[in-house]
Amino acid sequence: MSLTADLQALVGPKGLITDPAQAAPYLTDWRQRWHGSAQAIVRPATTADLSAVMTYCYQHDVAMVPQGGNTGLAGGATPAANGQAVVIQLGRMQQIRALDRDNQTLTAEAGCILQDLQTAAAAADRYFPLSLGAEGRCQIG
Repeated sequence: MSLTADLQALVGPKGLITDPAQAAPYLTDWRQRWHGSAQAIVRPATTADLSAVMTYCYQHDVAMVPQGGNTGLAGGATPAANGQAVVIQLGRMQQIRALDRDNQTLTAEAGCILQDLQTAAAAADRYFPLSLGAEGRCQIG
């Protein structure tokens, strides 16, 4: 099988992007300064999916570029131009797993949008102490 077929088997058809037009937003940083290329954009929906993808890429020596909301300003979430990497985009992992008022903790998946965490904390009469200009789009990571 091919890399893309193997990855699709791990994450399903909704979890893999190979079409150049659909992949384009994941290959350029937020400020449009850095541009890269990738073999695929993988969008795992669960931690089990993510673990399987990372294990596969490690075993097959495939470079991985983790990406949240792609709102960083340093280009770290943009793959290299050589097209050898796989972008692991975490946007489908958006579940808030737990909010514990007594212990003042919130457990969330990596793709949760910062503003959603702030809203959930406020609904529990708590404050999530992080505010960024991109809070409506950036992911917790």
